[in-house]
Amino acid sequence: MITYSKPSGAKSINIAAVTRELISLILRLSDTAKKQVLHAINDRRENDSENTGKIGGNVGVQLIRRVMNMHPEKRYRFLGELKARREPSKRIYPRKEYITPVHCCVKQTLIKGFITDISRGGAFIDASRIRELGFSSGDPIIMNFIHPTYKTHLRACGRIARLTKKGLGIRFDDLL
Repeated sequence: MITYSKPSGAKSINIAAVTRELISLILRLSDTAKKQVLHAINDRRENDSENTGKIGGNVGVQLIRRVMNMHPEKRYRFLGELKARREPSKRIYPRKEYITPVHCCVKQTLIKGFITDISRGGAFIDASRIRELGFSSGDPIIMNFIHPTYKTHLRACGRIARLTKKGLGIRFDDLL
């Protein structure tokens, strides 16, 4: 574990943990928010020879490069700033990480996957090769999995809200 001891004698900082959390937050930002954050960093680094003032290409990659080049103390402070400016969630019900196997049926096709996060209103199912099956947003889905709170088998119905390379975003018909 790489740590950085603050000069004031305060607690040391686990730079690896700070960096992981920063990168995770950056990856979750919208493209617009990434550009705003990168502009803010560029404004602070006016005299930096690496700062061209231009933002183009993959903004997320540029932002992560800037973070990796920051001094550990600045990286730690930047994490605090980024947490403070995070975009409000569009979700009605907050998601929580919950990993459990799930069996689903969509268009008479059985899918095995894993729920990776869940809320009262929906879940995300990590399922490989899902895009090859021809599903689309709005398709009904029936799922069987273990309830996160009661640890009992549950049959839930819903609709596909979104498809990604990693799996399916599901909106439940009834709240959990």
